[in-house]
Amino acid sequence: MTEIFLIAATALNLMFLNLLVQKSIIAVPRRWIFALTLLNTAIVVLHLVTQRVPSTFVWWLFHVNFEYNAGALFSSLLLLSTGLLALTIAAVLRGKLRLSIVWLIWGAAYLFFSYDELYSFHEQIAAWALYYVILGLIIVGAAVYAGLFVDQQHFPIYLLLIFGLGVTAAGGVFIEKLPIILVELEEFLELSGTIFVLAATYTYFRRRLSDRQWQQTRRLLVRGSIAWAAVLIGVVFWPLPEIEARYLAQPAFAEYLGGDLILLGYQVDERPRHAGERIRVTQYWRASRPLAQNYAQSVRLLNPRTGAALAQADVPLGPPTLPTTDAWFPGMVYKKTFYLVTDSTLPAPARYWLSLSVWRTPWDPVREDNMLLIDRTDREMVLPDTLILGQVVFLSSDALPDAPASASYHFDNAMRLKGYALPTGGADDADSLRFWWELDARVDQELIQFLHAHDVEDDTIYVFDQPPLPELPTTDWPAGMQAVSQWGPEQLRDLPDGQYELFTGLYELTTMERIGVSDASGAAVPDNRIYLGTLIIGQ
Repeated sequence: MTEIFLIAATALNLMFLNLLVQKSIIAVPRRWIFALTLLNTAIVVLHLVTQRVPSTFVWWLFHVNFEYNAGALFSSLLLLSTGLLALTIAAVLRGKLRLSIVWLIWGAAYLFFSYDELYSFHEQIAAWALYYVILGLIIVGAAVYAGLFVDQQHFPIYLLLIFGLGVTAAGGVFIEKLPIILVELEEFLELSGTIFVLAATYTYFRRRLSDRQWQQTRRLLVRGSIAWAAVLIGVVFWPLPEIEARYLAQPAFAEYLGGDLILLGYQVDERPRHAGERIRVTQYWRASRPLAQNYAQSVRLLNPRTGAALAQADVPLGPPTLPTTDAWFPGMVYKKTFYLVTDSTLPAPARYWLSLSVWRTPWDPVREDNMLLIDRTDREMVLPDTLILGQVVFLSSDALPDAPASASYHFDNAMRLKGYALPTGGADDADSLRFWWELDARVDQELIQFLHAHDVEDDTIYVFDQPPLPELPTTDWPAGMQAVSQWGPEQLRDLPDGQYELFTGLYELTTMERIGVSDASGAAVPDNRIYLGTLIIGQ
């Protein structure tokens, strides 16, 4: 079915372009038009053929939905040529300001499209389709304005520009939103639309500019295309990944397969996040010797206390952004970037581990050694095949409730106790013991909150300790953070019946020294213990 569609689409494309040439709407040599259209078809055909040999180098090289490969480079070069031609037109027509601005808008837009096609900038933006629609409306509006009010004699050219952009948008935006993505149709339409726009831009250039200017611009296009391909190699393959791994990455060493596969480092944005945000993970890998097969990885968000996985990304070490690992050149550093998506219901505030496991792909249910054991590493390991890559902090975005009892106690290390709530129903209401905290500046101390229950009858003091937020050490609190900590009922329900005075405060975990604290007037609190009130149990 796909093959029939491809043949029909290619034939219709060629007939339409030939008609445009016959009607003198475009002034592009037929051999150029036919060559570009057949190259477009060849890209899709090679994709279909190599799908029969998945997880191979040629499969990656010609896959139309992958990045940094032959198809992406071809599409990006078409967009680049269109953008450079349009910018040249804008520069030559700078004496006609309104017309020059129109072509400047089209040129800048297509240079951006070229960059995005190769480096997938839009994937870093959640609502990228909306922004693309807005950008499309701007450049369409510019073309309509030029064709109707500034340059009416070339109205068919502007109409073809809009038509080509529409074909590209149909493939790049709307088809990609369908429940079943037809990647072959998407790619064919994107490239076809770009060819229409390139043909219209070239025609306008040839009709408005001299042969000498065309010769100069043609040299610019050739040199620009070569430079663009060289930049791709430098950014994606060598030397930029090696430079980043050496000077920018967080060092992390792990050996697999007897040293044949090595993790060199990683980058993870350490800023606190909120539930539902994506985590951008970049890794740097190297093969010491040719690898016999392909490998993938699982990166999980783990609860450090329970080991439960709350988010997971399973991605190949190679595609879609890199060649399959069996085609990696020994000694070359490969940069792998992907996103770990979190759920909006992720418990927060909390600190989570990012764990890493590597496995053979495709997964063989018969084999018992699909998971790669870690030979050596400088990271903490939770299993023989799983290491802790890093840590990520998530904060709550919920508004804090008001504290029943307001307070203003300032600790010497920028912590503040702003309020609290005591149990009102004795031990049965013990889980209502809560504290309202605020941090004025980051602290480098791991703090523990103590709670003293002083029996007023026999003078016994019962001591309880826990971090202000058990899931988030104070060393990870960002400046300005506000939080409510809740103590579990088990801490108070074992108290004997009686009347108790409750006190609280903070101490530093390693030195066991209490943190100095003052009240709202600035007076030091005796013994650095804050009196909270009275709790009656069993009476």
